[in-house]
Amino acid sequence: MTCIRPERALFFSCWPSLQQLKQATPSSIRKFYKAQGYRGEDKLEQLMVNIKKAQPLTQDGAVLLAGTMKVQALVTHPRKTGAHRALLQLLDSSF
Repeated sequence: MTCIRPERALFFSCWPSLQQLKQATPSSIRKFYKAQGYRGEDKLEQLMVNIKKAQPLTQDGAVLLAGTMKVQALVTHPRKTGAHRALLQLLDSSF
């Protein structure tokens, strides 16, 4: 059975929504990655650019809230929600 990589679950527990990620300071995101042992400065800079350019697929507050709540539930209790495979796919496509 595949386990969720802790740094990925930690990332989404820190920033479960795009809005929260975009509100984070670049230095806090860099600190997070460096604390996880990430050393790819070029890729980290590209990530900062991509975060700045990222746009939500919808502006519907209810949809955004539901999505954020789902991410929080999956990160906190992936096996209890029965959606750990979906979470793994989401996390794998995000990094």
